[in-house]
Amino acid sequence: MPDSKPEVKKRADAQANYDRILGVALQALTLDPDTSLNSIAKAAGVGAGTLYRHFPTRDHLVVAAYRHEVQELVDAAYSPGIAALEPTAALRTWFDRMAQYGMTKAGLKDALEAATTTVPFELDEILEALIGAIAHLLARGQTAGELRDD
Repeated sequence: MPDSKPEVKKRADAQANYDRILGVALQALTLDPDTSLNSIAKAAGVGAGTLYRHFPTRDHLVVAAYRHEVQELVDAAYSPGIAALEPTAALRTWFDRMAQYGMTKAGLKDALEAATTTVPFELDEILEALIGAIAHLLARGQTAGELRDD
């Protein structure tokens, strides 16, 4: 899912901070959508300034965390672990992961809806990426003769 602006290569330490903030934010916001940004920064081991440098507002962080999690779900469809499974088992495993993702992210729904009123959010792009992952897994099953073509 490409971003709407060109990607600027981050320094290794800045990328590590960004990734750590996203990981902590996903967990914290899933448990409590009202978690403070200061508590997220502290749990990620960065200062508030570092968090705000990457995510100027709470809404930017919520949208980025959601996009990151969806991208990980999409990437899982093409991962070596899924590829090593028989096609039908791969499809089931991926859908189990998707269902688990949906259940754990239910708490983010309101925060995401609020965030997308102020931060650009390409729902069509996200749906296209998810549909592409599903199509990939279905095609594997069809090619192997495990799934019908229709």
